[in-house]
Amino acid sequence: MIQEILSRFLKIPGVMAVMVVANEGTVVESVATSPIDLPYLGMVLSDVIRASSSIVSLIGEKEIPMLFFEFDNGALLVFPLNNDVSTVIAAKTGANTGLIRYEMKKSREMLVKAL
Repeated sequence: MIQEILSRFLKIPGVMAVMVVANEGTVVESVATSPIDLPYLGMVLSDVIRASSSIVSLIGEKEIPMLFFEFDNGALLVFPLNNDVSTVIAAKTGANTGLIRYEMKKSREMLVKAL
């Protein structure tokens, strides 16, 4: 079920990989069309997610709806699903990030239930 949901994002032009990462860095599920070291990416992003959560607490916010990292050749979008896991989407430059965000809003509840 989770694989099916994640695979929907690969249909969006420019999306290279989608994964669900536990907060300690373990990749729970993933799908990809490009060779990306997903276990390493998950481990590194877990530190970023924890640090971001600390910043959110310091400024008095309740949660992070999304983290966005833009690079010369692409972007990473991180969507915390709950206190334990996040969905990470790697996309090429020019991918429609608005469509990715829209699809995540539609799929979020299904992903949480599938976990």
